[in-house]
Amino acid sequence: MKLARKKQGSMLKLVAVLISVVVTGIISIAMVSFYGDMDKKDRVDITAREYLLSMETKGYLVEEDKEQMLLALAELGMTNISLSGTTLAEAGYGNKVTLEITGEIEMTSYTVLENLDLRKKMQTIPVHVKKSSTAKY
Repeated sequence: MKLARKKQGSMLKLVAVLISVVVTGIISIAMVSFYGDMDKKDRVDITAREYLLSMETKGYLVEEDKEQMLLALAELGMTNISLSGTTLAEAGYGNKVTLEITGEIEMTSYTVLENLDLRKKMQTIPVHVKKSSTAKY
């Protein structure tokens, strides 16, 4: 009676699988972070559009809307907010109204070191949104 012999395996097959799992994990983490940060910028754009629509009907950015918008932008994590270039006085029917928002948002960046060590770093990036429309009040 012959004994069944176990086939010789190769450790290289396992190493290739492990490396691909680590790389896939790193890419997944980076993508989730990237989309989360892009969502912040999208929400700033949506907030700007919302207040621009209000400006269309009122002819300018009224003080009450200005305060609410600044609060909403701060809740999104925006700092150093400036509204220079924004129409703050009545523009008149049919004239151009502009909403210009400048500030900074803190976003996450990742760095991969030599030994596949993933480092998370928070960095502040500038954000500039300029939207305009016609006063229709």
